[in-house]
Amino acid sequence: MKNNLASANRSLTPDLIKSIAEDAPDISTAKFLKLMENGPTAGLVYVKDSEEKDASNKPRVSFMFIKFVKENEVWKVDGEMNMGSPKFQENGKESEFNPSELPPPLEIDGKVPASPEQASVPDISGLLNVSSYGYKTEITINEVEQVAVLNKSYSGLIEKGLHKGKNSIMIRFTKTDDQTAFKPSVMIQGVTNNRESKEVFRFEPKDAIEGTHTFTFTADE
Repeated sequence: MKNNLASANRSLTPDLIKSIAEDAPDISTAKFLKLMENGPTAGLVYVKDSEEKDASNKPRVSFMFIKFVKENEVWKVDGEMNMGSPKFQENGKESEFNPSELPPPLEIDGKVPASPEQASVPDISGLLNVSSYGYKTEITINEVEQVAVLNKSYSGLIEKGLHKGKNSIMIRFTKTDDQTAFKPSVMIQGVTNNRESKEVFRFEPKDAIEGTHTFTFTADE
């Protein structure tokens, strides 16, 4: 979180802490379902009725998950999420929580990753936008690996930001067989100190899409 704030050229303010808390799963009206524990990692699962009904007019249920890791003998929140769409109940009972639906960062695998080094504030904050359906898109900016996007759209901060002046980007497209392919696109915006964004790079290949593409582009404050 600190590195994301550094990449965005922002600091941890009381208002930001409040907004983060508001985005967390609300367990105040939920029922505790189970504890998952594996060494220094643990997860709490909660369930509650949703506003949706199934075919027999029973409430559908949704799950919430909170992951903890143990560092220096202290349990700390490491991640949390609402588990997607509400699920049907079976025979009037809660449907079963499926741990396989957890993304890799929230898996209770007994491993506590080392904290990353504190990132420095970049010259220019940057936003990366990718559309990648039918392709796996891997992106490296200024020799820093960013994301691998597979069959979805993505929008997020550029780790370590952009340089003022010349920047480099490497894009690798690999076609998949998962679904109908659409021509992928990659777009980068630079964010000014006034929180205004400006497009500084766009790549929308029309043909010869697969393979590795390298470019340089310029970003200014």
